[in-house]
Amino acid sequence: MRIEIRANVHPTENPDKIKDAIRKIFPDMNIALKEDYVMGESSSLDSLEQFKNKLRLQAIRNSARRVMLESRKNNSLSFMLNRQVATVGKISFSDGKTALGPVIVTIESEDLDRVVDHLAPSTSGKN
Repeated sequence: MRIEIRANVHPTENPDKIKDAIRKIFPDMNIALKEDYVMGESSSLDSLEQFKNKLRLQAIRNSARRVMLESRKNNSLSFMLNRQVATVGKISFSDGKTALGPVIVTIESEDLDRVVDHLAPSTSGKN
């Protein structure tokens, strides 16, 4: 399994604020500044536990499940989160059309069904 979190850093932005926003959603990620972007990496599903808990608390598991399943390609899925919303510790899926750009989450796994079921189990009886 490979998990990557990435957000571009514009010249006028403070990279530490972007790191802090990402840590509010993914506190167990090792996050570092690379050239003009912030990146977090992990090989453990456990690093997504806070994300999973926030999906449940915000009652958006079915929406998250749909976004993840629709973004799936082979053994990878990728989705975008709103960076500004992340600064307050909330999750909002994004189409990427925001002034600051999104936080891009990519998950690679041989068993993506298990990953999606773990993060966002269906609460409606449908996939």
